[in-house]
Amino acid sequence: MIINILAILIVFGTVIIIHELGHLLVAKRVGIKVESFSFGLGPALFKLKKGETTYQISPFPFGGYVKLAGEYPEETKEEESSREKSCEYFSKSPGIRALVLSAGPFNNILLGFLIFVLVFMLGVEGFDLASTKIGNVIKNGPAEKSGLQKGDAILMINNTKINKWEEMSEIIHKSAGERLELLVRRDKKEFYLTITPEEKRLPGITGKEEKVGLIGIMPFAYKEKVGLPLAVKKAAVHTKDVVVLIFVVLKKIFTKEVSAKYLAGPVGIAQLTSRFAHLGLSNFLSFLALISINLGVINLFPFFLLDGGRIAGLGIERITKKRPSKRLLELSQTIGIALLLALFLFVTYNDLLRIFKK
Repeated sequence: MIINILAILIVFGTVIIIHELGHLLVAKRVGIKVESFSFGLGPALFKLKKGETTYQISPFPFGGYVKLAGEYPEETKEEESSREKSCEYFSKSPGIRALVLSAGPFNNILLGFLIFVLVFMLGVEGFDLASTKIGNVIKNGPAEKSGLQKGDAILMINNTKINKWEEMSEIIHKSAGERLELLVRRDKKEFYLTITPEEKRLPGITGKEEKVGLIGIMPFAYKEKVGLPLAVKKAAVHTKDVVVLIFVVLKKIFTKEVSAKYLAGPVGIAQLTSRFAHLGLSNFLSFLALISINLGVINLFPFFLLDGGRIAGLGIERITKKRPSKRLLELSQTIGIALLLALFLFVTYNDLLRIFKK
């Protein structure tokens, strides 16, 4: 339990602090006064003022914020000196403000990349899918009961030659409740045994449950370590693949090829975090990188209240040469909060459904 709680705090804390730190550092760099930096939401539990900025910790670790001076036009006071006004958010050009807004998502993507570099140097755990060599055998599953052991290789199923893990799993998945004859190689010996895959009903990519045959085996695992130059190259490719995958999955959700039920909220992420906390350092770090990159990319989407939405607004401001009115800002905030709250409730509802179904 303690490990799970620590893991959840590490994941949420790291991605939120890194995100808000990006806004803070760039804002200070371009001369915008940062009034407060908060990790967490809600009333402050702890406060520390250093220079012009108040740093605080709040009780709900699912968010955070950086409060910039003059972030909204109505905050500007007539009696302020020109020096004070020059340190406010709206005193800067749209380009500089866009730089401050994009620093948070950029930090998250950069963090994911750097974590992947570390993961490749520590050693990436992979599965040998080019063969049919068995790794772990699930206790009390059909495989263990039939006599299969770790290190065995399945050569044939019902007189059909098998070369790759995918070929073998395809046959097994389609054979729920059917008796199969396997030719197995153990060390240098070959022998036959029979096995009947047990039927499981698992959700498919469309969200509907599908009948699948399983025997309780995993592919053979290996660990590969690389040096820094190759780790950087692999991390860059992996980061790009994660970014592309985000858009592919979202496209499939909008086209209903994949069910929106698979969208995870804070509860779902916390549940996944607790699982990855027990799968080794490399797997946990990879999960942290994945969450950080997701947060960075999604925050760049041009939606209300997200950094991307505000950046899009700056683009409009640059074209029209007009700053947003107080009324427009209030309206966009109201709409944005409503939409984000609706999304939060939807994904949390999905998370709770998954938990209670289990």
